[in-house]
Amino acid sequence: MPAPLKVPVGTRYGKLTTVAEPVSRASSSGKARRYISVRCDCGTVKDVSLNNLTSGHTNSCGCAMSSGGKERSVIAVGTRFGRWTVASAPVWEPTLGARYAERALYECVCDCGTRRMLLERNLVYRSRSCGCARDESIAALAGTTRTGNYPTTQIPIGTRFGRFVTISETYMEVRGNGRRWSVVDCHCDCGTERTVAAANLRNGNSKSCGCLQRDMMSEMLTTHGATRALRGKVDDPVTARLYRIFRGMVDRCTRPGNPAYRRYGGRGITVCAEWAADFETFRTWALDHGYADDLECDRIDPDRGYGPDNCRWITKRKNIEHMRKAWGAEVDQKLIMAAKSLGIGPYDLIADAVRSYLDRLPKLSGEE
Repeated sequence: MPAPLKVPVGTRYGKLTTVAEPVSRASSSGKARRYISVRCDCGTVKDVSLNNLTSGHTNSCGCAMSSGGKERSVIAVGTRFGRWTVASAPVWEPTLGARYAERALYECVCDCGTRRMLLERNLVYRSRSCGCARDESIAALAGTTRTGNYPTTQIPIGTRFGRFVTISETYMEVRGNGRRWSVVDCHCDCGTERTVAAANLRNGNSKSCGCLQRDMMSEMLTTHGATRALRGKVDDPVTARLYRIFRGMVDRCTRPGNPAYRRYGGRGITVCAEWAADFETFRTWALDHGYADDLECDRIDPDRGYGPDNCRWITKRKNIEHMRKAWGAEVDQKLIMAAKSLGIGPYDLIADAVRSYLDRLPKLSGEE
């Protein structure tokens, strides 16, 4: 059995120089192989197969040849790219998805002292600092002009964007994701104050604190707005009173549970289709046909339903007189009870009570 090959330390093979004695260890296939540590001219130290080294199959760490068989360049230590300075020889690592391709990583030092491993293509074509240059330019210029490849924004105080009005100058803020954003304080027309990203103001993504969207949705879902007036959310007493009259009219004609249903819906009194389907139609008719706050809606013919051709606006006194003609003793009894509640009774005769109530009514309602 031949004696193991001895390779003195310092022996040179191509770009490789041996730095240790050969050692035996198992290869990836499980067989015993002899390996030796070498240093490449580019500065890389690695272990290579002794047989490949002595046979000439391996003559560099890989820096001399690329996967395409072309000689590849190495960035010299001390070369500057922006604020980066190359501090070491490249470290080659396999390229993901390519069996024989490798990519170079360089340890670099930024002028601020930060050390980072950078891919060669990022160092040459993209990265100019660890991020300190961008932060300094933004902090100093807060968006006055475009600095490098980082767009910034300057917005004067008092500028309006939709419902927002700016109340501060642009400044930098670290948001929840840890990134720095150019922001500005804004006052919304509804009274809310918010801090908004300047870019969102400029591109139209932010126009209000959210009230604009709520108002738009409310407008889309609003049929006539009378319910809001009835609840006092909108200052419109005319619409509120007309809607009460409208609901009462429809309810006593359509709902059997209404106490007055037997005198209205129970005997065939209805609301015309155009009114029943749309409050706005009723409201328009009322305002165009003499509506006033001291008048009541009355049916001209008590045996016909509610509709534009059978309704009018009259005073309460005339309405009661019309009801007495239509309902007789039933209404008279209610008028006696109303007269007693006002302290203008009791009376022995129905006619006396009714006459007293009707005489008192103009003073209570303010009618001349």
